[in-house]
Amino acid sequence: WSEIVDYNYVDHFRNLGWTESSWNGNDELPATEAKWWGQLTDDEKKAANGLCYFEDNWNMIDMNPNDSIFPHPKPDFRFVPWNDLPSYSKTTAENALGYDEFSWNNLGVNIAELNTFLNLNSTQREGLLEIGFYTHTWDCWMNHYLAYKWNSFHGKQKTAIETLGWTEASWNDLEEAPDTEIIFWEDLTP
Repeated sequence: WSEIVDYNYVDHFRNLGWTESSWNGNDELPATEAKWWGQLTDDEKKAANGLCYFEDNWNMIDMNPNDSIFPHPKPDFRFVPWNDLPSYSKTTAENALGYDEFSWNNLGVNIAELNTFLNLNSTQREGLLEIGFYTHTWDCWMNHYLAYKWNSFHGKQKTAIETLGWTEASWNDLEEAPDTEIIFWEDLTP
């Protein structure tokens, strides 16, 4: 924290809700740590800009080129069979995330996949980063946004989910899911 003060960044961090205690791990993280860019106030965005954050890097979007039709690069390593994974990836997946051969080879079986990246504990998040996931690649490819609350969607995500026919009521199980839920990928219209 003293370096933050020395470099004159303290006001930016404080405007994002940080205190010396939270920075040193003695207090809870500020609420801004669980917000997407679109959920930040104007003052919080200004503070984030002062720390060299902008929408994409705040939202932890993989900045590598992505020429696919998907919004986030496919984590090809996740679709490699357990026995073909490098030993360090297996060890991390096992120790940090509770994967074993069965849960790795059968998508959707591991309990961690029911959660968003930010809702996982710090050991799980660090493990995911170590094996190559980012916030958005996990939420898109593994959780498929199923653990998101309706107000978590914004921008292109909200447009996409609404294009598929979802409403706040259907997302919250207050009415039936849209017909797109029972349509095969190849039968969806562009």
